[in-house]
Amino acid sequence: MNLLEVNDIHVYIQSFYILHGISFFVPEGKTTVLLGRNGSGKTTAMRAILGLNPPRKGEIIYKGVNIAHLPTHKIVQRGVGYVPDTRRIIKSLTVEQNLEIALRKGSKTYDERLSEIFELFPDFERFLGQKAGSLSGGQQQMLAVSRALINDNDLLLIDEPTEGLSPLLAKNVLKTLHAIKEKRKTVLLVEQNFAAAKSVGDYYYIFDDGKIAHNGKMETLVDDHELISRYLGVNV
Repeated sequence: MNLLEVNDIHVYIQSFYILHGISFFVPEGKTTVLLGRNGSGKTTAMRAILGLNPPRKGEIIYKGVNIAHLPTHKIVQRGVGYVPDTRRIIKSLTVEQNLEIALRKGSKTYDERLSEIFELFPDFERFLGQKAGSLSGGQQQMLAVSRALINDNDLLLIDEPTEGLSPLLAKNVLKTLHAIKEKRKTVLLVEQNFAAAKSVGDYYYIFDDGKIAHNGKMETLVDDHELISRYLGVNV
């Protein structure tokens, strides 16, 4: 069953034609990865789903309802969590304050959600009183993910979670993605690190110049070295 269906969307940013009629599907309980070089349209697709760059044409079906022209806050209220590549944590506030202000009305109690976050990040409890700006890059990324998990979100949109991190910190973030996957969460992931993408992804879509060039099960892409080299610039 598909939790999200993007059908033939066309997205412009000002006068620039960014997405040229793309379609893709996000099965419930699976991790779907959007791949492609920088500037190919992956993040714009995420922003279109959230209503930040709504499509001029096409449908975005979430839980059977077309959300393509809903305002962002209405989309988020329907259970869509977003972890942007810029993290967007509030560095002057503590970790706990960042989590508290992210909690939506109608979600589980704060203590219940916090307990679930500690299951994913066992060491996170000792950072609760610490200013978010004093955390390492990897810890800030975990906080950004936690802000999405503090609510009862059925779909998580995660954009470039390992970008700019050292190999060690990227490995820790990848462990988090695997832990989320084990909980059968539905994830739409943008990831430049192909090693990370292939380890966590169930399905993939390759973006190329605002279009979908290829798609399928991740296990079939892993051994297609020519395709990986042509569209992702990775030698495997």
